[in-house]
Amino acid sequence: MRPIEDKVELSIDFPEKFYRGAFEQESRYDATAEGDGLLMRFERGGDEKRSVSLHLHHYVLAGLLMAWADSLKSAPPIDKPHAAELKTALKAVEKRLG
Repeated sequence: MRPIEDKVELSIDFPEKFYRGAFEQESRYDATAEGDGLLMRFERGGDEKRSVSLHLHHYVLAGLLMAWADSLKSAPPIDKPHAAELKTALKAVEKRLG
C-alpha cells in the first residue's frame, strides 16, 4: 500500500443510505491488475478505520479515461505539477501495455 499524497473523495448513494467519506494523507491506496481489470483499494487507519475496494473492467476503465480526456477540452487547465505527474503515469501505462 502507498500513502495518499493528496485526497480521495468518495460518495455512494443507495435508495435508503448515503455514504460520503475522504481518504487523505494519513490513508493508503493500492492499484493492481486483476484478471480482466483494475482493482483499486483505499484504506484509512486510526479510530475510524475504513476501506473501499473498486474493480473496473478494462472496457469500463478505457471508457472512463476517454470520457475524462473529452471533459478536459472544456475544463480549466490542470496545473503543471499535476499535469506532469499524470503524463508520467500515462506514459508508464502505455509502455506496460506494449
